Amino acid sequence: MIRIENLYKSFGQLQVLKGINLEVPKGKITVIVGRSGQGKSVLLKHIIGLLKPDSGEIYVDDKLITRMSANELNRVRRRCGMLFQDAALFDSMDVFDNVSFPLVEHTALDEEEIAARVARTLALVDLYNVESKWPAELSGGMKKRVGLARALVLEPEIMLYDEPTTGLDPITSAQINQLIIDTQRRLQMTALVISHDMTSTRQVADQVVMLHAGEIVEAGDVDSFFNSNEPAVLQFLKGEAQGPLGESERNHAS
Repeated sequence: MIRIENLYKSFGQLQVLKGINLEVPKGKITVIVGRSGQGKSVLLKHIIGLLKPDSGEIYVDDKLITRMSANELNRVRRRCGMLFQDAALFDSMDVFDNVSFPLVEHTALDEEEIAARVARTLALVDLYNVESKWPAELSGGMKKRVGLARALVLEPEIMLYDEPTTGLDPITSAQINQLIIDTQRRLQMTALVISHDMTSTRQVADQVVMLHAGEIVEAGDVDSFFNSNEPAVLQFLKGEAQGPLGESERNHAS
């Protein structure tokens, strides 16, 4: 579904991505892991066209997005949903308006159809009778679910998750992980997850990719990743200190 070929990106003198080659298989969940500042979020922003590479190509469903016009790129983005790390809900809107926002902006559905789609999508993430609640009234886990519902309401083919379990307790994290699995299976989506959470990675991943110093040092199924002999992977899994972040890493930590 997503293919990245020889992707390079620098910010000033800092080279963040150094020749990334990656295939994200259709209908599977790929988890990208790595220390902060290794290029994970930068890679995600390239996939949805928020950043342009210095060189290299990105294909979505065999369509080259790195040379698309703004209108063409927007059509590709409509095929994608994204759950942001903090859910990124609009505080001035209730749950219904947050979830319905993409439908109002991008479809010609009438009010009755929008209400039905919102209720159906909230049910998909196990939320009921919450349409009139405000973000300030929601727990962290509920905010994540509402953010996920908003990302799913346009029925995307590709789902992107940026640290979906950050800041959540273990039980809520497990619930979010199960939602990621369940929605991917029900909707047959292609999912790409950025995570530091190894418990989550074990639970949801079909493929695990590790970025280290702007390069992919490991890519494979869950068993091969957690049994890897790659030094950077072993150090990451053991949580061993790798020295203090340099100035450039602090400034560009993902």
